[in-house]
Amino acid sequence: MSDKPAQSFANHTVFPKMFIFQAVGVLIALIMSIIGLVQIGEDLGPKLIGAAVLLLSIVAVTMVVKIRTNSLMVQDRIVRLETQVRLERILPDDLKEAARGLTLTQLIGIRFASDEEMADLLRKVLDENIQSGKEIKKLVKNWQADHMRI
Repeated sequence: MSDKPAQSFANHTVFPKMFIFQAVGVLIALIMSIIGLVQIGEDLGPKLIGAAVLLLSIVAVTMVVKIRTNSLMVQDRIVRLETQVRLERILPDDLKEAARGLTLTQLIGIRFASDEEMADLLRKVLDENIQSGKEIKKLVKNWQADHMRI
C-alpha cells in the first residue's frame, strides 16, 4: 500500500522540486557566465565561467536522470494498460477478476507470454503467488518480443 496521502483536488497538482533546482541552477549559471564574460580580463571572470560550466553540468546530469525516470514511468503505465486490455480480451471469465489484482511487476513479467499460454501462466503466478517479474519471465515458453521499449 502506498504511504502517500489520498489524492484529492487540493493536492493532485505536483510541481517537482527538482525542476525548481534545475531552473534556478540554469539561471544562476547564466548570470555567472555573463558576469564572468564582462570581467574576463580580471581574475574573477574565468573562475565564474568555470563555476557556471560546473553548475550547468550538474543541472544537465539531474535533467538526464529525471528525463529517463519519467520516460520509464510512462512506459510502465502504458505496459500496465496494454497488458490489462489484452488480459481482458484473451482470458477466460474465471481468470479476469483475478487478473485485475495483479501488481505492475507481475503485469510487466506476464506480458511477454503468448496469448495461448497466458491463462496457464497466470494460474501458475496466482497459485504460487509469484511476485518477481524476472521469475515470471523465466516461465514464459513462447516469448512475445517487445522492440519498442525505452
